[in-house]
Amino acid sequence: MNNVRFLDRLGSAALTIALLSVLLLFVPGLVRADAVAAPVTDDFIGRADL
Repeated sequence: MNNVRFLDRLGSAALTIALLSVLLLFVPGLVRADAVAAPVTDDFIGRADL
């Protein structure tokens, strides 16, 4: 029974590490997408001022 609990925790740790790795891979892409979208937002605000 103790062995099953150890394997369960090991699997949970591995899954957590995998999810964090995927998030870290996608975060730079999200930051770049936000940086690209910023000038479009500024242009839209400029048009709204007219």
